[in-house]
Amino acid sequence: MKYTFFLIFIVFITVSNITCSVQKRADQIKMLFGQKWILYELNGKSISEITGLQNQAFIQFEQNENKVSGNGSCNNFFGTLTLKENQGIQISKLGATRMFCEQMQIEVELMTTLENTVSYSIANEQLTMISNEKTKSLRFELESKTKK
Repeated sequence: MKYTFFLIFIVFITVSNITCSVQKRADQIKMLFGQKWILYELNGKSISEITGLQNQAFIQFEQNENKVSGNGSCNNFFGTLTLKENQGIQISKLGATRMFCEQMQIEVELMTTLENTVSYSIANEQLTMISNEKTKSLRFELESKTKK
């Protein structure tokens, strides 16, 4: 009898954990889309410390079309988005306008890191994207948070 209650308890805890995990993933996916995410850190460097940027770099994700778009601080960019299990993400087929700007190396670094991004997480209205090198990352804040 004790064994049966123990098994029921274990099954209940397992199902509860799975349900919470699935709900967390659904909430993160919902928050990812339809938002404007402002870049504030590029591979450990604060964007606020970089001078000569023409525009505020940002990214947006469109769920219905599986597209990504944004601005790298000078040029607009666009590409294809694929979400994978366990908060995996792939951004591919990136293209961009071709204006020349003072801080082009920042934009090149942003685009390279985006193309190599393999996972993401969202916490406290902040989006973190990690590259396959694991030492490269992008950190964004919701536009609404940056305006406060």
